[in-house]
Amino acid sequence: MNNNAQENNAQKVKVWDLPLRIFHWALAVAFAVSFISIEIDNMEVHIISANVILGLLIFRLLWGFLGSHTARFTTFIPSPRQLINYLRNKDTDESVGHSPLGALSVLALLLLMLFQLLTGLVADDEIYITGPLRDWVSSSFSSWATSKHVWLADILLGMIGLHIAAILFYWVVKKNNLIKPMITGYKTLNQKLAQQTYAQMNIIIAVIVIIVAAICAYGVFNWL
Repeated sequence: MNNNAQENNAQKVKVWDLPLRIFHWALAVAFAVSFISIEIDNMEVHIISANVILGLLIFRLLWGFLGSHTARFTTFIPSPRQLINYLRNKDTDESVGHSPLGALSVLALLLLMLFQLLTGLVADDEIYITGPLRDWVSSSFSSWATSKHVWLADILLGMIGLHIAAILFYWVVKKNNLIKPMITGYKTLNQKLAQQTYAQMNIIIAVIVIIVAAICAYGVFNWL
């Protein structure tokens, strides 16, 4: 089939649900605020942004099991075989959501951000700030976590830089705009893939998950 025929058969399909898109952009903003606030020594804003990040990550964990097709971990995380075939260029099928390598990079970014957050929760700089869960751990562990919290910030910045570079590469070189689908939710797919439903979700479950995530995050910073 030539390119013109493929374009004629291509259809716009909703592949990213609204809660997932809001999560994506909210996490980007919250991390930027968190990083900038610590650079200007505004710990109050830094703690608020950490609270927001925790809520967002809890939401993403729950949404990985209860969200739409492309949001679920069972379809988001590639199998070893899928990854190997992709790296060997044996899997030439169009990706509905992230490519196998892209999915792993996003997963690594989320895990690093989670670890960064967890170390901050038990950190103690022995000057004017302690994490809300500092009393739950020993002094030696808190000291270790504090050093890792500072060190991981640079690693996260590097990972985010690679993430942005990959997006630009796909946009400029492969003529594949990955940003627009994460804004609109829609992606142009070939006719075969367009037959399925990917972003269907239950709005009641979405609201419940958001409320649970918000309560859990608030509880960690204010009740524990």
